[in-house]
Amino acid sequence: MECAVIFLELWKKYLEIITHHWDMTSFDTLEEHPRPEYLAKLSTLKKRKVNLLQGFLQKSQWSPVTQ
Repeated sequence: MECAVIFLELWKKYLEIITHHWDMTSFDTLEEHPRPEYLAKLSTLKKRKVNLLQGFLQKSQWSPVTQ
């Protein structure tokens, strides 16, 4: 139990150091918008269902996403 607490405290300190080093102190993931290149690539992909219990892709009736 004590090791977990020490690990978490060291991890928080490491994250603060990295955040400061890369000047990401004002970075907010909710304010960041996806890039247009990513959205264009995402719109051409087909949705797939994965069966987590058996570990393979299932045949899906989804069609490609169109906007």
